[in-house]
Amino acid sequence: MSIQKESKNKIGARCLSASEAELIMTNYKRIYDQIDQFRAEKRSVDNSEGQKVNGGDKDQKTNNIGIMGVRGAGKTSILKTIRVQLEKNKQALDDIILPIIVPENMSESGTLMATVLGMLNEVIKERDEKEKKRQKRSNIDCIKEYGLRKKYDELIKQYTYIQKEYRDILIRQYTTEGDYVNRSARVFNSDTEFINKFNELVDELVNAKRHDSSLLFLFIDDIDLSTYRCADVVKTLLSYLSNENIVTFISGDLETFEEALTLDFLRQENVLNKDILEKEIGSDRLIDSKKNLAYEYLKKIIPPAYRYNIKHWSLAEKGNYCIEDGKGHQTEEVFPAEVQSDKGQRAGKTLSELLVEKLKGWVDPAFFCYAEIGEDAEGRSPKETGNQNLPYTYYLFDTTSRGLNNVYNVLGEISVEKKEQGKDYSKEKKLLLDTIISSNKIYDRYRHDIQFKFFHIGTNADSRVFFDNAAAVIYEGSRGAGQGDNSQSPEEDREMYHIKNPIERFSLFILVDFAARLLYEVDHYEKKIKEDGYYKILKDKAMKDLLFHPIIAEKVMEVPDYSWESEDASKLKKESPALENMKLKDINNSFLLKGDLTLNLAYYKNLPLDGILRLYERLLEGSDEEMLATAELEQSVIIAIWSAFLSIAKVNGKATSEMIARYYSVFWKEFAYIRNQLSSSVTQNIVLRLFEDEINAVVKKEPKPGEKKEMIRLLSNTLARILAARDEDEIEEDWKEICFDDLYVVEKNREEKKIEEDTEREGLKRRIQILKVIDSNMLWQAEVAGSVADYLKEMVKRYLRFIKKVLEEQDNWKLKTSDADGSWQQFEKADVGVSKTIAKRTRNNVRMILSENNTDFQKGMSLETYRAVIRKLGELAGNRLVWYGQSEAQQILNELQKATAEPNSQDWDTWMGKHSYFAFLLQCYYKYKLEAGQSEMIVQNAHLLSDIAKKLPDAHKEADRQTLENFIDELNKGLEDKIDSEGFEKLFSL
Repeated sequence: MSIQKESKNKIGARCLSASEAELIMTNYKRIYDQIDQFRAEKRSVDNSEGQKVNGGDKDQKTNNIGIMGVRGAGKTSILKTIRVQLEKNKQALDDIILPIIVPENMSESGTLMATVLGMLNEVIKERDEKEKKRQKRSNIDCIKEYGLRKKYDELIKQYTYIQKEYRDILIRQYTTEGDYVNRSARVFNSDTEFINKFNELVDELVNAKRHDSSLLFLFIDDIDLSTYRCADVVKTLLSYLSNENIVTFISGDLETFEEALTLDFLRQENVLNKDILEKEIGSDRLIDSKKNLAYEYLKKIIPPAYRYNIKHWSLAEKGNYCIEDGKGHQTEEVFPAEVQSDKGQRAGKTLSELLVEKLKGWVDPAFFCYAEIGEDAEGRSPKETGNQNLPYTYYLFDTTSRGLNNVYNVLGEISVEKKEQGKDYSKEKKLLLDTIISSNKIYDRYRHDIQFKFFHIGTNADSRVFFDNAAAVIYEGSRGAGQGDNSQSPEEDREMYHIKNPIERFSLFILVDFAARLLYEVDHYEKKIKEDGYYKILKDKAMKDLLFHPIIAEKVMEVPDYSWESEDASKLKKESPALENMKLKDINNSFLLKGDLTLNLAYYKNLPLDGILRLYERLLEGSDEEMLATAELEQSVIIAIWSAFLSIAKVNGKATSEMIARYYSVFWKEFAYIRNQLSSSVTQNIVLRLFEDEINAVVKKEPKPGEKKEMIRLLSNTLARILAARDEDEIEEDWKEICFDDLYVVEKNREEKKIEEDTEREGLKRRIQILKVIDSNMLWQAEVAGSVADYLKEMVKRYLRFIKKVLEEQDNWKLKTSDADGSWQQFEKADVGVSKTIAKRTRNNVRMILSENNTDFQKGMSLETYRAVIRKLGELAGNRLVWYGQSEAQQILNELQKATAEPNSQDWDTWMGKHSYFAFLLQCYYKYKLEAGQSEMIVQNAHLLSDIAKKLPDAHKEADRQTLENFIDELNKGLEDKIDSEGFEKLFSL
């Protein structure tokens, strides 16, 4: 078989390239540094006191390197790779490299030491032959016995003395009393004599050419497999192979070896009895005592500093698994990093790349890949980065290199040019599914159910996935199965299903979904799952598992007591709440459950899980659920939604707006909610995030949730206006100028008071001086500055209460709504139909409200008028069934989100001059908060939210365009005379 042919399939233990070895063992290269350290240590002790000659005792030196990992992790491949690499330098360093020993393959009567001695015999034979040839070339007539052979024979003779059966024979065959004493003495000292002779032989073997860095390398693979050999392995390693000239590589599963060693200790003492094991010896049980003993022994055999753990493939890392492509060299060769480029070696395709390439047209690439949002060089605007792995779908694959390797090789056999018309690829699909199932420990456990109940693979047309069977198997034993709700504590949840482990349940669901994608392919998958109600039940339960069991996402978090929906909502059993009643939890529910699974998982990836899970905790009586939905959490959820759409769009090579438009009909209500929470002003987004606690404290008694959210936004926007630089959407960096001649402050009674007394004025100046020094010396977080922060906080709340009061009184203050005037003018000119459409009725109603209050958007309006206008526009923007005016009404609402409070009787700049002291205090409190929080992230998110607010309207228009075009396309399929959208509207307008 040619090298090229062989390289196509790389299953089983094999020699790896350097890059492959580093992939499964990140500190692989450090092993060679460790060997160099052993060489240096050997040189340093050659003439030390511990070095005895002429048969004297020698200090023990443990040079045991452990390659640790579970079965299938790649331990044997690493051993082979190290051995081949050492073989390359064998001649230069005069090393002795023995073959790999597998204790499991030794005969029952064989021992580890006997195997090592047998290998050394082969080395000595080779040297014997070389010496004989040398003597012949030198015409030496009498060929003398080679010194190594003599020492080896003496060592073997001594080895017989430490074997029980030989010792018994030796002692029994005495002839005289003196003979008995001599034989017994040899037996009693046999271990020490054997160690000395063994050390002498090794010293001469390794140092034959007087190379002070030469070493003997020994490899023992899978030490954990043979439990009954544990004592032999431990004895040999500790007593005989502890020598500065010997480096031993040991591979195995450390936990299994520790268990096996514990059992062996118990077996030797004949205490493998439950009653005896439970008995206490001192303060410990017997079994615990033996476990501790095994632990200590392992520290001696494989010192923790010399242990190298093979990677456990996490969800995020599985997609990075790859096999060297082998171009430019034979695959089996391993080159050091510094010469790789000279040999033409390069990394092969990763598993995620191979999945996308080989399954193109069958499985959406977004099922495996995720595109992250980065930032530009200034850290302000969003920037797309390269694709990453979408972790949760990688539950398809095993956590070991062996499991990943099998799938990788099967994928490699699928032709890239597989889209031949009419060709049946069911065999390739079946092989891939069978390999995934067989190589994954979870799937293998449920193999029978999977293969006979989950799906049937026939021809392309006959293949089917049975979601009803899958739901019954995965969620067997659930109470109220098929209802799709989830309201219980984690303890109740564990008792709810036959399959207790949520990771296993979720893994099985991912397999079912993948099988559907693979068998139905991209063109038919969406239609099939829409037609099957059991798929929705299955996905709902799986996504709730993912949300309430963070361990599935490899996150360590506590979820003490949760409920998917409140008791009141559970009684109502609504499909979803009306737009005006929607809460953040409803938004989260929708994006976890509705739409394609790839979107749901991409959304979950960026979800602020700590905050979200608080929304589902069973609240104490009287607790306010809405207060848990903080501005920070709301902004983070919106960013997670946007990131999800950006990801699946980028992975599929489409624009984000195009992908949002595709799903607009599914999430129209959720998008309306999001747009009602967003502002395109960066400054407003920053202030809402920073001053949320102070604003909430002022509005917490507001009885109506909708009006409370409006007031929060208005107060936040007004603070942002005070902080903003003139005519710029950014926070003013320079200190605000304070006008001491005409200065006002708001008192506790929410009334304005002019500063007239010189003593008051001087007190303010002194505060200003101190606050500026605190800022310049960055002392905001000093412990003593706590009272300063309290003062600033109270002053901000005092002004917030004042602004809220004057807005609600509606006499002297109004709302600045001029930002919405342009959008209103567009709505005035927009086509709203010629009949009595909802759009026309809404426009007339808003006109009437403005006329009755003798105002317009440009002039501004009272709080009451503002709320009346919002309600009327909301009826149109939140109506899914209307065509005319919906996007225009939503755009006006978006602009009204930026409204701020201002006085009627004087212009804003005049009022700001009078209250310039407060503006200064607000700047100070802003600087304090920035220093206390993650300022860079807050600013970056504010820019991103502003960008989202500007782009969502375009996505809405794109969705309307696609909807109309799709309708006209379907219509024209049945018409001889084709029609366009304009002609259609003319025909059906009254």
